[in-house]
Amino acid sequence: MIARINAVPASRVAKGQISNAELIRVIRAVGGELNGEIGRVHYASIYYVREHQCGQLIVQGAVGLVTILLMPGVYIEGAHDLYSRELNGIVVPTTTGSMAIVGEPGEPLHDMEQRMRAAVTWQL
Repeated sequence: MIARINAVPASRVAKGQISNAELIRVIRAVGGELNGEIGRVHYASIYYVREHQCGQLIVQGAVGLVTILLMPGVYIEGAHDLYSRELNGIVVPTTTGSMAIVGEPGEPLHDMEQRMRAAVTWQL
């Protein structure tokens, strides 16, 4: 997952904010419905994990930019932590697959997880 984030370096330094319509398009493409506020979203795109269509969001966090990978159809058992020299992350199960949330050390990732869970409803 860190490799996916590093594969899109321009998204890590995004300065602008995407339109709400673009955010809704990406969320819907991966089986979700936006029902609340995620925060300032700088980047949203579709990518694939094996045959599964997934979404990547770059959201402004408390410390810096946070990458959120929405991975329907990619199931995991229980939450996992991710670590690299520059980034920390969590991977958590969702009703339709999993979600990875990655940010700089010190970023409150579980707060971002709760924000995403409150803002997005997943279609089964």
